[in-house]
Amino acid sequence: MNDEEEYSSCDRDSEWNNDKDRDIERFIPSASERADTLCRYVRELPRVDEDGHCECGFAAILFGKVKEERERVAFSVELAQRFFPSIDRALSQCHKKIAWIEREREELAERGARMELGEDLGGQQWLCEHLVDLQERLSALIDRLQDALSQADSVPTLADEE
Repeated sequence: MNDEEEYSSCDRDSEWNNDKDRDIERFIPSASERADTLCRYVRELPRVDEDGHCECGFAAILFGKVKEERERVAFSVELAQRFFPSIDRALSQCHKKIAWIEREREELAERGARMELGEDLGGQQWLCEHLVDLQERLSALIDRLQDALSQADSVPTLADEE
């Protein structure tokens, strides 16, 4: 299973569910590890002179590893960005449900009826907070991934790679 298939639940349906939550919670550390790996590969690269030459006999292999991991990290940025529309839809639905619950509570209170909507309200408020937290964590992850890409893009290239 490739990354796109593994984390595709956010593209499927509009209702927030445990699959989407699980996918994001698995994706964040996985993509973060990719960023770390790319940065480590960049740090381990041998020196290249201004003409693109390197005395390391296996430099091409090391530069190839950086290139491959860079592609994975770039794809992780795309995947991370795909989660936002689903979270935005879920947040919108959550806010609508909170507004409905609050209206119902007021209306019932005016009529003197008692209805326990507090648990529903608390659950929706928790979900909203959780979704905002996911957005913030994904945004921080994207920044981290883009920093790793910038590091990889700043390394000199080998003369025979050009």
